[in-house]
Amino acid sequence: MSKTKPARAGLGSRFDDFLRETGDYEVVTDAALKQVLAWQLEQAREEQGVTKADLAARMNTSRSQLNRLLDPSNADVTLTALQRAAGALGRKIRLELSDERAGAVTASKGKKARIKSKVVIKSATRIRKAKAQTRVTARASKHG
Repeated sequence: MSKTKPARAGLGSRFDDFLRETGDYEVVTDAALKQVLAWQLEQAREEQGVTKADLAARMNTSRSQLNRLLDPSNADVTLTALQRAAGALGRKIRLELSDERAGAVTASKGKKARIKSKVVIKSATRIRKAKAQTRVTARASKHG
């Protein structure tokens, strides 16, 4: 007989509420968003076989500036720099302005809004899993 864990309905929204109560919501979501963008840029660069030196040249910047841009822990990055990096890789950054006021979301849009609010957390989880898988794959190829 297999044991299953009970479903945890609304965990994401409770976490969002907790972060808002502690005043950390904006900081955490900003950091997570930057990590996601840095990871996506790095993945696009690797998929295209573009070296960091080549990408820096395409952006007309230095390699050290590019390293700061791609550093997930460096939150001091401008939107312009992110757009230049994306453009140099043939990509676009899409932004969306959404209404976060309580009650502003209608019932028909409620589910979509809740899904969007969880994207940052899920994306950060996917990054950790992808990095872990990459490390496992790299180790396997070194030993194999």
